[in-house]
Amino acid sequence: QALAGWWGGRPQDLADVASFVSTIPRGYGAGHGDGSSLGVGAATYFERCERCHGPLGEGDAERGIPRLAG
Repeated sequence: QALAGWWGGRPQDLADVASFVSTIPRGYGAGHGDGSSLGVGAATYFERCERCHGPLGEGDAERGIPRLAG
């Protein structure tokens, strides 16, 4: 429910996406780019994700916010 105000969808929608993402093998489709989009990606993360997931993607288990890294 931590995301209810942020993303505006139904809890089941978020659960469905999480369920799907959990089935994707780790590293699937991951490649190494030329780095030209790193700045945009970092800016997007710090603007839209850091507040809940933390600066290193560590999440917050007490608030039910999943870890994104590690």
